[in-house]
Amino acid sequence: MSEPLNLVGQKIGRLTVVDYLGLRKRKDGRHNSWFLCECECGCMTEKMGTVLTSGKVKSCGCYRKDKMHELYYKGGKSKLYDVWRMMKSRCLDSSNPHYHNYGGRGITICDEWLGKTGYENFKKWAESHGYKDGLTLDRNDNNKGYSPENCSWQTMEFQSNHKRNNRYIEMNGVTKTLAMWCKEYGAEYSRTRYRINHGYTLFDALTKPPLFKKGA
Repeated sequence: MSEPLNLVGQKIGRLTVVDYLGLRKRKDGRHNSWFLCECECGCMTEKMGTVLTSGKVKSCGCYRKDKMHELYYKGGKSKLYDVWRMMKSRCLDSSNPHYHNYGGRGITICDEWLGKTGYENFKKWAESHGYKDGLTLDRNDNNKGYSPENCSWQTMEFQSNHKRNNRYIEMNGVTKTLAMWCKEYGAEYSRTRYRINHGYTLFDALTKPPLFKKGA
């Protein structure tokens, strides 16, 4: 059996290879190396090494979606309009995959941002309250709905640190967010999160070295 590829640390398209997952047997009896990758959009995905090196994969799947969005925006719609549209979908459309965290738990949208003039009102508020591309719509109180009084524009980093479901984990009688534990131990967040989701203890997830190291 040939030596497995070492791709850890490499950037391939939008994917950064963060860990080696081992060899997996194919139906024909041969083996392929698999890797854990983090996409620029924040999603984690498992990819086969030969697929990564072939150049056929650029992302977790978001690249294609973004290309579709580009066509959407060229048709006259703005990114701000998309923010408004997705806000409504999360709160009002039960088929939306995130509905259970929004409309399903009582998160509403103020009347001012709905109806025939809803988008125009939302746009006026956004432009007068610091909106620019790259910022996200944040609810100051996660248990209240979308309204001028409860919303602001924040960076993705701010939102990820203030999510309602931010992960708190206890170890040796001390409770911290996973991000805090990673910072304390100098561990890579994406790899640690993946390991915990696959049965590692917090300590092992933080301290166990990867099978391959960057550039090794």
